[in-house]
Amino acid sequence: MEDKYKALNAKFPGGLAESNWVDTDYPDGNVHWMRFAGAQCPICGHTDWCCVNVTGTKVVCMRKDDGKAPEIGDGGHLYVLKGTKAVDFDSSKVKTTETVPYASDKIRDLLYRMVLVANPLAAHHRTNLKKRGLTDEEINLHRSRGFGSIYDDRNLAKKYGVKPFAPIKLVKGTDGKGKIISQWRKLFAKLNLPDNVWQGVPGFYLKQMRVDKPLALQSGDGKFTIEPGSYDYPMFTANTDGMLIPYYDEENQIVGFQTRVDHRSVYAEITKKPQGANIHVYFDKDTNHYRVVLYDKFNKDGKTLAESDIHGDNPVHINYGINNSQEIVFKPKFGGKYFWVSSSKEYLGASGKTPIQVSYNPKIASLAPHDKALEDYIKQPKAVWLTEGGLKALVATAKLSSCFSEEQLDDYGRDFLAVAGVGSYRKFIPMLEKLNAKRITVAFDMDFIKNDQVADHYRHLINLLHEKGYQIRMALWDPKKAKGIDDALVNGSEIRFKEI
Repeated sequence: MEDKYKALNAKFPGGLAESNWVDTDYPDGNVHWMRFAGAQCPICGHTDWCCVNVTGTKVVCMRKDDGKAPEIGDGGHLYVLKGTKAVDFDSSKVKTTETVPYASDKIRDLLYRMVLVANPLAAHHRTNLKKRGLTDEEINLHRSRGFGSIYDDRNLAKKYGVKPFAPIKLVKGTDGKGKIISQWRKLFAKLNLPDNVWQGVPGFYLKQMRVDKPLALQSGDGKFTIEPGSYDYPMFTANTDGMLIPYYDEENQIVGFQTRVDHRSVYAEITKKPQGANIHVYFDKDTNHYRVVLYDKFNKDGKTLAESDIHGDNPVHINYGINNSQEIVFKPKFGGKYFWVSSSKEYLGASGKTPIQVSYNPKIASLAPHDKALEDYIKQPKAVWLTEGGLKALVATAKLSSCFSEEQLDDYGRDFLAVAGVGSYRKFIPMLEKLNAKRITVAFDMDFIKNDQVADHYRHLINLLHEKGYQIRMALWDPKKAKGIDDALVNGSEIRFKEI
């Protein structure tokens, strides 16, 4: 099977990572679909989120809908690549390694609030949110249902002054023997919750640990020993380090998390180099400082030709050699900023269902789930804004009242709904129906002007909203001043509206 992965990487160079889907072409269930993580999706051209099966015959594109490719859920569409053998696809047979039932919204909200207590918002992330335009009051609006910071990497945690939550403690018992205490189980017991309450909550899984020989330790109580044996305890993982972005449902419950990484991964797509030259471009993950190194028979250990910082994704041109006659050109390619919290590939883990973000105006957002005032508000006919990006929706909602009058808010909307990607626009409809929405203000990023794929999704969404009988208007602003609606509202850009 390793040969298949090598062939796949050769066909789609740049980076692939295992997803939580199992390729049904392989009955043993041990072959996962590969997620584009630097390599380019042949359907939409992006370098993340979409997946390819290990044979390279099928692609699930999460962004492009040509009206013919079957939808397989979560906004993805199945494409069979031309020039390859067509493969039948049955979405009911696509498996994940989820081994427990998906937890209810109520349980996920409870467990995720506990996660936020264990992983509070770090100072540098609070500063980042303030730079995006939020005030301390707006950041703290959801209280125990707000933002958090999570670091499994001890070095990064130390760098940012974050104290990682310890899932276990090794202590000396009253009998003098060593014990492994699960912090999560201790907390569950304190709250009179079942020991297995974590099961089915994406991010949680059961960690299994084996001690093969006596483990001698020392604490303030003196020396003790952990005896050989098998031990297990619940764990929570976000799969990557960074800021936890909560996703809320219509009841103000946290039903999912995304992690926003502090520094996006970056690699170089070399588009021009001297024939026969072996060129590598190395990046510092924290600063995006690059170093271009030449390897040949005269420089077996590598010769640095140039180094600097990259700014944006513009091509970088480097000349070297006699009279600078040799040229290298590379284009920086960035990985994703946001990753869903999931534990689908862990023992007794669970995968998420990519929820839609429900971002209420501050008055409603501060209410507890199922509060009568919240239930009454849900039933009221209303206008709602639509956009892409959970964090973007939270920032934009907080700024509406400072940009529009009460009369305008009644007309344009006080609340935002957001999907994680423009290709998931169909998810808006069920939530709009739940919220009794009548008028829609669509506010996708202004790159739809130049991006045909975004424009296609925009058009499909508007057609779908028309079919459902909604009154629709588009929000427009100067793309030179702001890309997203959040930036436009924060910097006071003029917002124009076009009835559709």
